[in-house]
Amino acid sequence: MKAKKSNRFSALYLLGAGAVLGLLVSMLGQIPAMAHHELAGITSSYGYWAVISGIIAVHSSRPWKAGLCCTAFFAAMVVVYYAFVWYITGVFPWQTVLWWLILAAISFGWGFVVWYHHQSGWLGSFVAALPLTVVAVCIWDIIARQTGEYISLVVFGLFIIYFFIFAAQGLVQRLRMLLFAVVLTLLWQFGIASWLFDWLGTL
Repeated sequence: MKAKKSNRFSALYLLGAGAVLGLLVSMLGQIPAMAHHELAGITSSYGYWAVISGIIAVHSSRPWKAGLCCTAFFAAMVVVYYAFVWYITGVFPWQTVLWWLILAAISFGWGFVVWYHHQSGWLGSFVAALPLTVVAVCIWDIIARQTGEYISLVVFGLFIIYFFIFAAQGLVQRLRMLLFAVVLTLLWQFGIASWLFDWLGTL
């Protein structure tokens, strides 16, 4: 398998970047006027995690490196975020932190898998559709709930354009990515998969 030539990120660099983002967002959340702003929820938004991990995967030279960089970034972000909250409030939500650290560890496998988005064929297109689906579901929820999270809509929209440009090898793969993303998003939103399994259980 041919490795990707792009090699812009390192785990150490992303460890620092995650720590900086975690600190900035945590500080932002301590401002009363910004406490409930959409930017204060970046560290807990699955959409932003999909955006960041997708960009990391696109610019990683090996699948294990994509996974390692994802884990380094998210773990540093979570630890620094809640460490600052602890410093300010004296409260450390252990269960919440543990949950997000588990997700940070799981992101190794996510980054490892998403790295194969650039492979040709249906499998590569399906893998490429995974982060797109997470982002699409977030966009759907924002529009449906009318939360006014316009910054997130812009970021997610730009990521979809970015991923279609840099993660695909040609028009055919982009069409396959689009097909999988639409199907997976509909399955998620309407619970078609759950309905199908429940129906099969009655047979």
